[in-house]
Amino acid sequence: YLFLNAENKNIARKELEKWIERAKQSKIPEFKACIKALENWKEEILHYFESRFTNGRTEGFNNKIKVIKRVSYGYRNFETFKKRILWCCS
Repeated sequence: YLFLNAENKNIARKELEKWIERAKQSKIPEFKACIKALENWKEEILHYFESRFTNGRTEGFNNKIKVIKRVSYGYRNFETFKKRILWCCS
């Protein structure tokens, strides 16, 4: 939440870079993977500040479909499977 409330992309970039630098200085081993991910995806993360949209809804639908697929093991009819997905995700 340290930078998500930033007014624009430039402020968010500065806040994110400050956080990454503080995390590096902390030398906490658990932050290594987080720092790497933030550095690799920095531009994609900062695109949020141009539109204020995320792909959270899409990820939620994908998760629901995976769960339906897991619990529907054994469906022989694809149409039934498709209808269940449409019913659950509508």
